[in-house]
Amino acid sequence: MSNILLKPIDPNDIDKNPHSSLHFIRGLGFFYTGYYDNAIVEFMKAQELDQTSDKAVYWTALSYINNKEYRHAIIELEAILKQFPESNLRQDSQEKIALCTQYIAEVRRKGQL
Repeated sequence: MSNILLKPIDPNDIDKNPHSSLHFIRGLGFFYTGYYDNAIVEFMKAQELDQTSDKAVYWTALSYINNKEYRHAIIELEAILKQFPESNLRQDSQEKIALCTQYIAEVRRKGQL
């Protein structure tokens, strides 16, 4: 029998918050199957467990957008801009805020709001 040598574990490779990651992955599953309400719940649980996750906030916003809950999406997207000044999701968040604002104005113009 030969000895198998495993590479040493790099501490940076260890998931810092596996419970948050679990909820985030579940949220992605719900999102991609169109269960946006369930996705929102899972992403919010992920946020609660890991308050440093801009991705959980962002995906919460995307779920709200797909649910046509544009005001809620704007709240989440603005949170990214305030809470995560170094996030690489900032530009996309700003673009999505503008898009949501357009959708709200369009709905108002049509008298549906």
